[in-house]
Amino acid sequence: MALIADVCPHCRRMTRCQVTERTSVSGGIIMGIPIVIPHSSTTFGCGECGCEFQSETWNQHRSLSPAESVGLDLEQILSLTNPVLYERVMLERLRADARLEEVFVLLGKLRPSSLHSDLKRSLMNWSQLDEEQCIHFLTSTRRCTEAICFTEVMASRTKSGGVGCLGGILGSAGVWIGCIALFGTNVSLMGSLGILFAGLLTGTSISGLLWSARDRSWLQAVLLPEADREKICLGWLLQVLERSRLSEEAESKLASFREIAPAIRSHMAAEGKAIKEPEFHIRTTLASSNKA
Repeated sequence: MALIADVCPHCRRMTRCQVTERTSVSGGIIMGIPIVIPHSSTTFGCGECGCEFQSETWNQHRSLSPAESVGLDLEQILSLTNPVLYERVMLERLRADARLEEVFVLLGKLRPSSLHSDLKRSLMNWSQLDEEQCIHFLTSTRRCTEAICFTEVMASRTKSGGVGCLGGILGSAGVWIGCIALFGTNVSLMGSLGILFAGLLTGTSISGLLWSARDRSWLQAVLLPEADREKICLGWLLQVLERSRLSEEAESKLASFREIAPAIRSHMAAEGKAIKEPEFHIRTTLASSNKA
């Protein structure tokens, strides 16, 4: 017999539920060949009202034997056997804490991404944080939110890449025209492909150089001074550019702006300034050593 924790759809209570697995076989004969198809289903018996139901959140690979569940409270069993529901329950409970209002706003703003996962993981550990760690978490959340707002504002102020595109087109056209003038139009298939590739390569190189120069100029003249004036943490700005996903509308505006992240890192490295990679949480080992 195996046990999990779940919410009964009948009595609406969270309780220990007994796992019942049933197997059956159906079959027939197709074109003289016997066919056998096995079927299996899993249901759960509510420990309070006895209602039998199918879970919407249970992971089929997680359950406990009665011996393994001895000494565990219902919340511990839920975290071990039904982590999806456990996460929902914990997040709903944390919403009641007024200090976490801005955290949930940020969590709703971020779409599934590595930054979203980091935030949710740290939020789930809120009850285990000491005062110093709580302050660090809330401060980090605020700085991340400020970085997101800053990127949205600055993305609307980025210069058009029209010069880079035009330069690339003219470069490609110049190579093609020059090759036609030099070799004429009586060129083999492989020769034509070579000319086409050479034109595209030249155009891409010219466009990249012009875009790179544009990015460096805009970075030094606009972005970094604005970030300094608004007291935006560059570490969180890079986290947002490199590790976040926002709404579709926001992503359409940020797509080209995200490409400036490598230029920020290169510029700061050239200036001899290290960018600290920020985190939402203070690592336990680090916090413990500081206290000691």
